[in-house]
Amino acid sequence: AALAGLPSPFTTSEARQAWGTSRRVALPLLEALDASGRTARQPDDRRRLR
Repeated sequence: AALAGLPSPFTTSEARQAWGTSRRVALPLLEALDASGRTARQPDDRRRLR
């Protein structure tokens, strides 16, 4: 739900701030969301919700 309020596409930093966590925690979470198809990583390392 926190990611839905972000601009699309969003950066890892924006997701980290929305979740209120560290980059160390946010990056594996984003990678899991990419793998499950909930987000899509773009060539510039930004992500878009699917």
